[in-house]
Amino acid sequence: MGGGFLVGDDRVRRSRRNCSNLFFSFINLKIVDGFPPVSINITGALVPLLISCLIIIFRKIKIVHLIISVSITILLSYAFTDIRNGQVVIDFPFWLVVSAVAALCAYILAGEKDLLQASAISYATASLGTFIGLDVLQLASLWGNETREFIFGAGGIIDFVFLAGIIAIAVLWTATSFASCMKKIIIALNHKRSNREI
Repeated sequence: MGGGFLVGDDRVRRSRRNCSNLFFSFINLKIVDGFPPVSINITGALVPLLISCLIIIFRKIKIVHLIISVSITILLSYAFTDIRNGQVVIDFPFWLVVSAVAALCAYILAGEKDLLQASAISYATASLGTFIGLDVLQLASLWGNETREFIFGAGGIIDFVFLAGIIAIAVLWTATSFASCMKKIIIALNHKRSNREI
């Protein structure tokens, strides 16, 4: 799964052409106008970051919880990333592991009774953690390697920064639903067994 920067004029043009029909995936906002210039893709990074900030504010997520969960996600996403042909890449199953760990952290911090808060924490954790670990911390690795342009979230709507939060919520709800079903099955079996003994 792609993420991070595209290096070189040809790859930048190719990325914009391939993503031109995917909503605003081809729009990059320039952050630093120098050499190399640094930009941020609207859907690939800016949108999930803004959503994360709104979630943190309106869901009143505790800063301590956020720091703990985001730090873990940063470490994992940075450790699992690889740079190939000037692009930051994270392969399967590592991108799933990152989102799953973000979901697990959120579940532990929010508690099993507040699934909505856990979902909010998991989205913000996954999005912020992967943005920093996958994009920002990799900037130093790519700096000076004949780079023509740095693009945060260059993959648009298929960028991992965009998808990480969505995957984390999906993992959280799938896991909790499965656990709830298994719990009900176990209770039913125990009840049936106790009735037989009587």
